[in-house]
Amino acid sequence: MEKWFAIPIIILWWLLTLPTPINPFPTNNTEEVSITLELDWEMSHAYLGSPSYRVYLWESGKPSKLVGETKNTNFKPGTLEYNTWYSWKVEAVDGKKKKFGETWNFKTLSQPRIIKHKLLNLGNDLIVRDMKATPDGGFILVGDAVFENDSRDIFVAKINRSLEIEWKTIINEPLANDFAFSVLVKNSRYILVGCKVIQGKKDAILIEIDRNGNLVKKQVFEGKNSDCFTSIANTKDGGYAVAGWTYSNLNNLSDEDKRKIWVIKFDAYGNIQWQRLYGDHWANSAKYIEQTKDGGFIITGWINYDKEAEFGGNDDIYILKTDKNGNPIWEYKTGGEYQDTGNKVIQTDDRGFLVLATTSQLKNNKLSFKVSKGVLLIKLNSYGREFWRKTFEGEGNVEALDIIKVENNNYAFIGNTTSDSNSNSTQKLWLVNIDDSGNINWQKTEETRSNFSGTCVLYTGKGEYVITGYSFDGFDLLTDAWIRKLGPYISYK
Repeated sequence: MEKWFAIPIIILWWLLTLPTPINPFPTNNTEEVSITLELDWEMSHAYLGSPSYRVYLWESGKPSKLVGETKNTNFKPGTLEYNTWYSWKVEAVDGKKKKFGETWNFKTLSQPRIIKHKLLNLGNDLIVRDMKATPDGGFILVGDAVFENDSRDIFVAKINRSLEIEWKTIINEPLANDFAFSVLVKNSRYILVGCKVIQGKKDAILIEIDRNGNLVKKQVFEGKNSDCFTSIANTKDGGYAVAGWTYSNLNNLSDEDKRKIWVIKFDAYGNIQWQRLYGDHWANSAKYIEQTKDGGFIITGWINYDKEAEFGGNDDIYILKTDKNGNPIWEYKTGGEYQDTGNKVIQTDDRGFLVLATTSQLKNNKLSFKVSKGVLLIKLNSYGREFWRKTFEGEGNVEALDIIKVENNNYAFIGNTTSDSNSNSTQKLWLVNIDDSGNINWQKTEETRSNFSGTCVLYTGKGEYVITGYSFDGFDLLTDAWIRKLGPYISYK
């Protein structure tokens, strides 16, 4: 009789005892887990109370970190890093009662996976030169392709977040080749810059279209000699700045036999506020411009000391920092015996700068000395002094293309790698994620039979990347442009 009387007491005691978190997802030591996962667990037994759960999550080997508290037996910690071991545990809490479960471990995906890949099919031999995100979660693309008149014409395409084409616009003129190199999103319109080529002479162009792809204006900057716009950037005052190069004489500011870096500042209505020419060398060219946190500008490109630079010679990387009125503050130059070119520069959170460049160097490849290209990253402080530099090499030549800032003070760049085999040379897309010291977190090389090259990359959050590029089979050399999205597994589990 006493035994039967004790059973309800034991059950009641058990139901009032705070249970232990068990049966985790991901299970212990699971690998290749989505970086947008949902953590799940169960309780060891039924409980009459109403506990809450404190979730601790940290990179393995580092101190534990409380990341949240919930009343449910699941928790979404946000976007994690790729290729990282994590440890986690759950603490059940009910008043003064507290009980930890075991510590579990998992490793996230080693690299993002292809979510969607789409051929653009907008024209023959199409190349996307630039891509920007739009406020609706889509993308605006600009570039050039061969259309009905057999000349290269500018195309603009609006892509939605599902990578479907909403509209496209072709901008052409008879007997001319038109190229668009950069685009920006300005309120409900798009402004792109580039150049047109007529009988060998280049003229800089600026084109504005509305949100539906209708041409609003096309402005041609006809200098006495060749000139071109290569980059455009929004400014804090509602205007924009354009960078490029010119051989022309602007109000007697330039020697006509020298190629100068050319920067123009426009107000919000498209009126020129000021323009400047830079560079004391025989050849100077800007590749990219953006406004800095202090209201000034940072410009990257290349310079050449050779008078015959357009027909040969070796380029050096060139970075120029100006104030808001275009007055030079400092410049940075670097280069070796062979060709080095600056592709892009972005400002870092510490107000320094990260430069993406392509560098050429002499190396011994199986006792056969040759010049090989690699990606060069240079970290500068806010005064233009070099903090560190790192070179990234592939099996053959590597060309730097684009760099972006991603989450957790990391960065990602894309490049093209070309195999060493001259008899069967192939080109591959290379995506690399690095920390703020230039150390590789993870990298992904596209393995395909045909040549597969990138042009632009954007980071859209939650571990997702959008990349544009092109492929060709090596016979007719005509390109097929594409856009693709990479990211974690769509499912949380």
